[in-house]
Amino acid sequence: MIKWTLVLAAAISVAAAAPARDDAPSEDTQVTETVDDLLIALETAGRDLTSVHAKIYWSRRSELEGDEQVRQGEFYFAQDAPAADGYRRKAFAAVFDSLIIDGIKHSDSYHERVVFDGTWFTQIRDALDDRYYERRRVAPEGQRVDPLILGEGPLPIPIGQTRESILKRYEAELLDPMDGVEDLVGDPSEAVFALGWTDAMQLRLVARDDSFNDSFSEVRLWYDRTTLLPRMARTRQARGGDADSILVLHSVARNIEIPPQVMDTTEPPDGEGWVKNIKEDSIASDVKPDTGEGTESEDRS
Repeated sequence: MIKWTLVLAAAISVAAAAPARDDAPSEDTQVTETVDDLLIALETAGRDLTSVHAKIYWSRRSELEGDEQVRQGEFYFAQDAPAADGYRRKAFAAVFDSLIIDGIKHSDSYHERVVFDGTWFTQIRDALDDRYYERRRVAPEGQRVDPLILGEGPLPIPIGQTRESILKRYEAELLDPMDGVEDLVGDPSEAVFALGWTDAMQLRLVARDDSFNDSFSEVRLWYDRTTLLPRMARTRQARGGDADSILVLHSVARNIEIPPQVMDTTEPPDGEGWVKNIKEDSIASDVKPDTGEGTESEDRS
């Protein structure tokens, strides 16, 4: 199974990075003319955010395997008000109703939902010939784990971290929005990708060395030039991997009411064709006590 659960977690952290506004910035809005300006703005963005709903397009291409998989659907994200120490519990759900493999669409037979409630990852796939329920513990009882921490998931995003911590792991630069997307121009999905680069700023992050066990050697992120809304993320797998992942978020709405059934992870009844896999996964031994900034966890999806 493709390791995509934490990809989704990190994807919603892109949406969480956006300031809680849709209109043009006011006079006191931070100017983002340099890479330092943008990193500082993202450090404090999203403070008034309570929820997000967005359309999602996620493509994963493999040169070695010679295939491409595209998932489309909807994304929901919620975060609690800050606790006394500043910690905010995060939850998300991704609902995919379309799977395209090498150009063949499987929308009639494909429905998959992934939910993270702050403690557990739950994957529910419900089709006539494929009913699968997996529930996997991420955070030990009484402990906080942040699966969105930069550099630990397959799609690292700079959210909730300081400029200094990002630059410690990555070399960062601002690029022209069309830099590095030449192969996407003329692609059948160009109209979707254009939602990412049109009137946007591009931030490129390159891993400095192997000491941090980062999942990717390069991360490219696109943000709306006016509102700092997230648009698109593109990554390249580290350590000799060939996977190229492109994720686009569009039609973003914030601070909306999330339907309760989206976050529902009730275990289905026994029988009826369901295959179940429930795991009390252990956390990496080097996990540190929570300080309100989140803790690191392994990619075990």
